[in-house]
Amino acid sequence: LCVEQGTEVGSVLPYVRKALELGWEALLLSPQAPSLAEQAWIATVSRWTRARGAALVAAHSQGGPLAFRLLQRVSHGVAGVALLDSTHTSKSPGAPLLSQLRAVSWVRSKEPLGHPPQGAGGPKV
Repeated sequence: LCVEQGTEVGSVLPYVRKALELGWEALLLSPQAPSLAEQAWIATVSRWTRARGAALVAAHSQGGPLAFRLLQRVSHGVAGVALLDSTHTSKSPGAPLLSQLRAVSWVRSKEPLGHPPQGAGGPKV
């Protein structure tokens, strides 16, 4: 989508811009650099939760399993997790933490919002 329609469609940039407009901070991490992501997560999420009392996490695709691994390191103060087409499973490391956090997992579907996709067999976590 980004190639055909620009960065305003199919990218995280509009969401980051909106978060900044609301006075939030944003940390973008890549699953392709897990050790760097872990260092940034520990430093940033810890600082946010000390300063603001809470952090919200949104993870897309392979970012879901990365978020689970990072939540195992620092989850204190994480108020919620939004998973968008996450590649996680219920056996992903850290997945049990979702039962302790407010978490929602959305997947792409032609079904109306609130109806499980055909053949989904229920939630992943």
